[in-house]
Amino acid sequence: MVKVGIIANPISARDIRRVISHAGNLPINDRANIVLRMMTGLAASGVGEVVAMPENGGIRFHLERSIGRETRLGHMNLPHLRYLDMPVTATPEDSARAARMMAAEGVTAIVVLGGDGTNRVVVGACGGVPVAGVSTGTNNAFPELREPTITGLAVGLAATGQVPGNVACHPNKWLEVRLNDRREIALVDVAVVEDRFVGARAIWKTTGFRDLFVTFGLPQAIGMSSIAGLLDPVDRSAPEGRHIRLSPDAPRQLLAPIAPGLIDRLGGQDLTGGNFIAGTGTIEQLAEYIGVEPAALSATVEQYNKVCAEGYDSDFAKDPHFLNAVAKAPFYAHVTTPSLGFALVTTGGFVTTNDQQVLNEDYQPIEGLYASGNTCGMRFGPEYITPIPGVSIGMCLTLGRELGKYLAAK
Repeated sequence: MVKVGIIANPISARDIRRVISHAGNLPINDRANIVLRMMTGLAASGVGEVVAMPENGGIRFHLERSIGRETRLGHMNLPHLRYLDMPVTATPEDSARAARMMAAEGVTAIVVLGGDGTNRVVVGACGGVPVAGVSTGTNNAFPELREPTITGLAVGLAATGQVPGNVACHPNKWLEVRLNDRREIALVDVAVVEDRFVGARAIWKTTGFRDLFVTFGLPQAIGMSSIAGLLDPVDRSAPEGRHIRLSPDAPRQLLAPIAPGLIDRLGGQDLTGGNFIAGTGTIEQLAEYIGVEPAALSATVEQYNKVCAEGYDSDFAKDPHFLNAVAKAPFYAHVTTPSLGFALVTTGGFVTTNDQQVLNEDYQPIEGLYASGNTCGMRFGPEYITPIPGVSIGMCLTLGRELGKYLAAK
């Protein structure tokens, strides 16, 4: 029997934006009606059971009453509805616990009834189970507005295999924030603010904004991601995101819809510059994200992991100390716009004497061979840590002069 999970959050859309703007809130009976409509689509596509998250906000009461009425009248053929056996705390942990339990039970998909925050919690806890979001508020960017019947039908067709997974499911980007041992993800945006404490569960003032990072930004969106959408739009399917620096003195001035009925004037500058970091669960997904052939990238990683296991890089003679296998997800790739600066410095390079004479593998000088400037090894160790303008020019001029003096004196 095909099982699909439904996590309907009864307390989503209750942050401060309902006070300071005209953001709306969906009544409990309407949320129950949405679940009922989703279940009709699931039933029509052959899903036999719905596993639901228990809650004490009233959705279950209205839903069971509606199902009982429709069953008595013979109007609907619905999947069997079963609630998880778990405590209810009325906190985000309920959604996370339900997602973990559903994944452990083997549900083929999870439908989330909630906003950006609820979807973020579920995605962070469900592992590799596909997630479909249904918006229940007026300030959401991640879950798209769509008739729940269609969502239920689409999820059901994918869950039962009538539509192939690679057609029905598409990967979504996320932002990962790490601070010491703490890790959080964001599906839409991360804001860096100057305020030391934000206790309102939402940010609505841009006066304290410094930086904004988004996975996608569309001009028709609502919320902070709309800033990126107005400045430099980026689609959900694009491999990159955006980094926006906010400043009242920025060259571009925008009128951004921060919340329903709340529009703010601000200045912004796109600092992305074509650079982005993509992270995925598989090497093949990473290849698709960054626009390279999946088979080629997989073969390259496989070869690199092989030399890591052997402890000797037969391809490029990389120092064994830095042979670290690429084996544990998530996998990341840094994609950047090519420029001259990225080709100037080697982080390994030739090992030389104090007179810049290149040493062989036995650390003996090679007669007549010298390396100067940025071709010298051991300049920065394993990584380029000081991107200061003028450093490379200074190295070239200084070392070139010293090498010339040495050779002239021989």
